[in-house]
Amino acid sequence: MKGGIFTKGRLTNKGFSIVEVLVVVAVTGALFIGVVLMVAGKQDKARFEQSVNSVKAQIETVINEVQSGYPGSSQGCNYTGSSPTASASAGSSNTCIFLGKALQFTTGSQKNSYGVHSIVGRRDSTNVGSAQAYTFAPWFETKSLWHGLEMVSMNGGGTPVSMVSFTLDYEVDSDGAAYGSQALRVQPVRGTAWTNSFADWSGRSIASELAASPVNPAAGVTICLASGGTNQSALMTIGAGQSSRVTTEIKQNRTCA
Repeated sequence: MKGGIFTKGRLTNKGFSIVEVLVVVAVTGALFIGVVLMVAGKQDKARFEQSVNSVKAQIETVINEVQSGYPGSSQGCNYTGSSPTASASAGSSNTCIFLGKALQFTTGSQKNSYGVHSIVGRRDSTNVGSAQAYTFAPWFETKSLWHGLEMVSMNGGGTPVSMVSFTLDYEVDSDGAAYGSQALRVQPVRGTAWTNSFADWSGRSIASELAASPVNPAAGVTICLASGGTNQSALMTIGAGQSSRVTTEIKQNRTCA
């Protein structure tokens, strides 16, 4: 008979058993969870790549500021004795010269950010080596790494470091005054434990560290940044091959191996 099964003179309807319903619910739930995880994974990867590109752009901005001689602040600088001090207003002193900037990373409590130190020296100096170089506290900045991105390691010239500097050499006119700039120096900063918190190193002399650090290492300076939400990392290379370029390579692990 149409619409059912006729058994022993009775019409019965055949439905799903409880077991069958549970199986359907379980399969549907598993598919739903799989879709959610897949979408979330793609979002995490997109955020990771966005974060890496942001850091790359910020580093390139720092390099461009150094090449253009821009210290990043309107505050003036006096060089008194063997260390610089902030002057009352911009342009009120000609005893300081802007030498460059340094990026400081740490694997400690501030691993989700990095510091940007401006470097100044005596105006009558011709290069970093003779400038009594200092990181200048009033021009110090802290920048955040987005979406849980964190510092894993940093290497320069075959040695673990946590700081890289971009500095200029200056030409000197007939009166001994510095003017113009020569090629940009990329240097991994060695010697001192720069892994401490960023504020600890504002206003500190780095002359001896720069003097002991290689200039423009052939392999550049590498920074490994790990993703906050994926099993990925980004190997960022700065200054390889006598260049100030910044390149990135995404790795499918958290160690940049």
